[in-house]
Parts: sequence; C-alpha cells; structure tokens
Amino acid sequence: MRADERERLAPWLDAFTRVFKQAPIVEPLAPPVQGAPDDLFTISFPSVFQPPELLGGTGHFRQSPALVEHLRRFGYRWNEAGRVVTSPTPSTFNALLPLLGQPDAGYPVAYACEDASTLSMAPWLLSYLGGTLPVHVASAAWYARSLGDGSGRHDGLAWHLSSLAHDLTVHALNYHLIPRPAIEIMHERIRTGVSERYAAWERGEPAPLTMSFFIDNDLNRYCYAVWCRCRAPSEFAGRFLDGRSFDQLLAALAVRLDETRAGRGDVASGDTRDLPPLQPVEFVVR
Repeated sequence: MRADERERLAPWLDAFTRVFKQAPIVEPLAPPVQGAPDDLFTISFPSVFQPPELLGGTGHFRQSPALVEHLRRFGYRWNEAGRVVTSPTPSTFNALLPLLGQPDAGYPVAYACEDASTLSMAPWLLSYLGGTLPVHVASAAWYARSLGDGSGRHDGLAWHLSSLAHDLTVHALNYHLIPRPAIEIMHERIRTGVSERYAAWERGEPAPLTMSFFIDNDLNRYCYAVWCRCRAPSEFAGRFLDGRSFDQLLAALAVRLDETRAGRGDVASGDTRDLPPLQPVEFVVR
C-alpha cells in the first residue's frame, strides 16, 4: 500500500476495529489488472452497519454480466444479500479509473482529513463541484480523544466510521462513469445560480443541505436509473447525457437551487434529519 494512503487509513482502521470489535480486511487486489501498478488493494467491511443499506447494493447492475465483470475488475465484491462489502481503496480506485472507466469520466477519490465527526459541508460540496469525491478520515489523536471517555458509547463516531464505507461502496461506485462534461455543467449551474452563496462557501461559510441533498440523493438516484438501463459500461455516458434524461437531472438541480435561494437548506444543526421536506423529483431514463 502506498505510504501516504497507509498514513491516512491506519488511524481509521484502528478506530473502526475498536468501535465495532471487528476489523476491515485490507488485501491485494486480485486478480491483477493489466497495465496497473502492483501495489493495489481492496478493503472488505464486516457486517456491522446499521442500517445495512449504508453499504451499496447491486440491484442496478447485476442484470448485466458485462457490468458485473466490470465492477469485479475494480475490486468490488458483494454478499448473498446483494450488499457491496468489498471496495478498492481510494488510491487503488484512482489508479484503476483511467484504465477501467471511460475517457474523461468519473470522480477521483481524495481523503479529506478533518478532526470532526462529520466533514464540514462547504469543503465537501466544493470538492464534489470541482470533480473530486471526498472520503472523510480524522487524525489518530482525534480518534484517541473520541474513544477515550470510557463511556463505551460511540454513536457519533460509529456514523463517522461508516461514512467512508458508504462513500466507497455507494457514491464512488455509482458515480465513476459520470461524464466530465456533465460534472462541469452541474458545477457551472450551481456557481452561477447561487453566485453569492458560492463565494461564501469558498470563504468557509456553511453550505446548505439542499445542495448536499442534490449530490447525495438526486444525483445518486439518477445514476441508479442510468445503470439500470445499461448492458455495458460503454453505454453509461450516452444514456446519462441523453437530453430526454439529463434534462430531468438539470430540472431537479433547478428545484434545489430554488430551495437554496429560499433558505430551505439553511439548517442550524447541519443535520439532514432536521431538513424540512423538499420537493420530490423523479427520473425516467430511456
């Protein structure tokens, strides 16, 4: 494993093992991928997540042997219940993305290091808008402090530790074929649609939950719908950008921008459970 990844991941692995009493398994990617570096690894997660749906599912790609094989080459594996329990590590994902993905597509994964139970919303959002998918880890010192109160209760820490597995098995997987032009279009719509708010995020002011809802929920559901219509990885970009479908995603983004301007995403707690109901949007991909 690369030294920089080992440094980032080791404190998270130790804290995960201490909280959940089971250790994730890091092992070499097998089988190897032709043209890829030798030091590639996967990480397998024990069945400790509540709810289990924090890990990704397979319902949107298992209809196609070509898609199954494509994701297996990335190092993804799933259990009998269809939960994705093994993922490439971030550096492995990034090494494989240009080899196994599609040209000019996908979000490289980056470790976002912040000593907090949740990643600050503005850096998280700006990372996505810039075309990079952040996965949150903290320092060894922060994990030691969080584990050191002796109470044995680590609810907030458990959620933090689960988020890395969620992001790798849900968002990194589902988003890795999104065409780069689409990422840039969404970025520009947000930058110009709420320009004053965007400038405030760049200064470090809190970002609204309406925008995180679009990235985490709307975009994910749209990708799910696109995957369900594909029989091979090469079909994804065309179906994603088909105007009859992509216009629906942009319409959903327009709704979230309207809600952002109305202040619906400005939740003092920063907790999505306190977010007022947002307008439902649906996607029909052809």
